[in-house]
Amino acid sequence: MSGGSDDNDPESKTEEPTETRIADALKKGQVAMSREVMVLASMLALTAWLVFVAPNATGSLVFKLKSIFEHAGTRDINSSTDALILLSTVSLFSVSAVLVLFVFLFVFILAGAFIQAEPRFVATRIQPKISHISLLKGWTRMFGKAGLAEFVKALVKLTVAIVIAISVLGAADNEIVALMWKSPALLTDFVVSQIGALLSGILIAMVVVAVGDFMWSKKRWRDGLKMTRKEISDELKQAEGDPVVKSRLRSLARDRSRHRMLGNVGTATLILTNPTHLAIALRYKHGQDNAPVVVAKGADHLCMRIREAAQEHDIPIFEKKPLARALYPIAVVDQPIPEEFYAAIADLINIIHEKAAQTGPARA
Repeated sequence: MSGGSDDNDPESKTEEPTETRIADALKKGQVAMSREVMVLASMLALTAWLVFVAPNATGSLVFKLKSIFEHAGTRDINSSTDALILLSTVSLFSVSAVLVLFVFLFVFILAGAFIQAEPRFVATRIQPKISHISLLKGWTRMFGKAGLAEFVKALVKLTVAIVIAISVLGAADNEIVALMWKSPALLTDFVVSQIGALLSGILIAMVVVAVGDFMWSKKRWRDGLKMTRKEISDELKQAEGDPVVKSRLRSLARDRSRHRMLGNVGTATLILTNPTHLAIALRYKHGQDNAPVVVAKGADHLCMRIREAAQEHDIPIFEKKPLARALYPIAVVDQPIPEEFYAAIADLINIIHEKAAQTGPARA
């Protein structure tokens, strides 16, 4: 129970996230995303539209409206169909300019998202979750630390926008008064120039806010991925293999190897012992083996098991302490013995043959 509570306690997550933890988060779509960068991208799109598209679009719309108003007396609007045609003509020019703005917004916002994180599709991110409509979760988001931070950012942005607006409009107060005695056609250019000045000032402030917010979002995202020491230990165990499981697997492998060796004792020609601490089972079949082959070896308890199996199969046992001690460390199961032991083992095999010749058919 204590381990689970530690994992959910933010104060216990003191370790930096591992590469595996970060990769898993990215696969799940958990990336550092700053809203202020997206707001900045929207404002850049609006500014680009005002600079490159709005003047021509506004000029075309004014020209079209001027043509309509100049020939207003020649137009017959006797039905709703005639009014709809006139309205459609005017709306077409307005909508075309707005559509270009939407394209700018789409491209800039998409670029803002790509700059912050590698694009990836994660189906689980668009699945509905009960927590998103939970009043308790919503209250926590609104009035928790994250909600407070968002409120402070909104307040700072509003204050900066008001200060910039007052500065820009205050500097143009004489021009605003002078417009009262000028042609209305100049009003459009003045409004566009003032909007451009406002946006320029706000954009400069938003760049600072967006960079700061992105760095803070990155830090908050990384802090959210921090791990406890137990989580890091568990991850290492999973990556390298749990020592307990590995030990168990090695134990099972040794058991299988022992059973296999004990099963091979029945094929041995002789058993070489120390006499109770070491045992080596050797096989030599004339015409089959080029040299004596080690079919089993063991120490202590396994030595006794080999001796018991040899007695069950009536296999000769030779108690040769120096020879057993010298051969045991370098003997490899299922491999021939080294050449320096050929002569000593051959003498033992000859003894077996001689006894077999005296008592009955040879075993080897």
